[in-house]
Amino acid sequence: MRTCEAGAAPWPTKVFPSGPAGARDRMVSALAARVGADGAVRDPCGSRVLESALAAALLERTPSSGAGAGAVREFLRTRMATGTVEGAERSLAAAVLDRRAVASPGSLVRQVTDTAPDFTARRKQALVHAFAAAVDEGFLPSWDEAAFDLTGLHSWAAVQVTASKVILARATGNTDRISDEDVRLLLDTQGRPHLWEGNVLIHLSVLHALSGLPGTAATVRQGLNGPGDDGLERRRIGRLVGRCMPGAPFGVAQLVARHLAWVFHFDDTVAEHADRLAAHRAWDPPAVLRSGRLPAGAPACAHLTSLISLREDIVASGGSGLLPLLADGLRRYAESCAREAPWRASGTPPTLAEYLALRVHTSGGHPMYLHLLAPGMPSGRAPLTAPLTGLAELAFLIGALANDLLGHAAEQRQGDPVNAVTVLAHEYGLPAPEAYRAAVVLHAGHQHRFDAACAGLLADATLSEAQRRFVHAVMGWVAGSAAAVEPYWHHLLTTHPTRGTG
Repeated sequence: MRTCEAGAAPWPTKVFPSGPAGARDRMVSALAARVGADGAVRDPCGSRVLESALAAALLERTPSSGAGAGAVREFLRTRMATGTVEGAERSLAAAVLDRRAVASPGSLVRQVTDTAPDFTARRKQALVHAFAAAVDEGFLPSWDEAAFDLTGLHSWAAVQVTASKVILARATGNTDRISDEDVRLLLDTQGRPHLWEGNVLIHLSVLHALSGLPGTAATVRQGLNGPGDDGLERRRIGRLVGRCMPGAPFGVAQLVARHLAWVFHFDDTVAEHADRLAAHRAWDPPAVLRSGRLPAGAPACAHLTSLISLREDIVASGGSGLLPLLADGLRRYAESCAREAPWRASGTPPTLAEYLALRVHTSGGHPMYLHLLAPGMPSGRAPLTAPLTGLAELAFLIGALANDLLGHAAEQRQGDPVNAVTVLAHEYGLPAPEAYRAAVVLHAGHQHRFDAACAGLLADATLSEAQRRFVHAVMGWVAGSAAAVEPYWHHLLTTHPTRGTG
């Protein structure tokens, strides 16, 4: 049907049947009836057999996962008894209820792929095989590497495909095909206040995928049971800050999380692109953070407007005295990122001394200074002493080096020379595995320096109680950072111990 040309008169109403208009009105009325006073749309949700079968299988093989498996199984029995459950759902539910092997995988795949576009067929087959492997440990799926191509996929589809890949990699003995990026993608959907993308099926797929990886048991249990105590609030501020600031007031930790999220997004989308970074530096983000105003000629882009919003909340929390410190941290971060640009352009790593001097600031750790808003901390209006600032910057560097170790494989594939492993390899003429080990030693050495500095400060009788609190906060930051990345370490060292080392 030819559509109405842009700018032309609309199609006459008489050329359309009357049915669609009535249907539209009923849809609008039904939706309006579900809009609450807060503007949110809410509607009752009924459970589906597919998600329930996946949940029951996971609950039954997850230690200390609670008593939910029985209730889910009873729901499945009730639905199966109606005789309305057919096809793939019936086969998967039977595998859970009766320990029955998933039969005729080919027909199950065809039931799904026959109703889907041809270009999705390989992904759909992988999805069905992953679900079958999740509920039937004896199921023998196929392995099709091409089915896991993420090119052009939305974020939710990328996560679903990656979860299928990890499940099938374990079931087919292809665990060497699981990359650290796969694990990061899956873990990053966890530790949130709500199900990621509001999608139960993807959430369960991710948990099934993670359940077979080392070091993820606690993540899977939390994903099944939900948080306890104040865990829900901690999940709202993310995995990293939740681990790094366990005793901080929620409002303070939330501000840190927001500022870190801004830095991480800026790092991913701007900082490593010389032209974008130059444009943003011209608009002076540190000045925006200080003043809350856009400079003349600056666009109202998401980075600048969200920085203004963050500043408003910092000031509302009594943090106006911290704005110079935070702005200076942001300035150093942007300047240091800009100094990395020539190395990336030439493909030549810097010297180790140059790299470490900049890495303190490119780590983007300065939002930690918002911890000074917590009760009993040193006043944000007075400068921190040089030893306390040095301790904080050493903490930033330790986190940055850990990130280098985790991200080296990906950055090496991308040809990025700005990584501690690549810098060490270039400076000392080391092969990649030796350079990786040298980076591990470098990280451990800085951790030892940090531990010694903390011990020295805490033994200083002249240190005030507020300053001691700050030292303990920085110690918590380092310990929490290590705990937050532990699942990634387990994955790198256990499933493919040489892959991250080149």
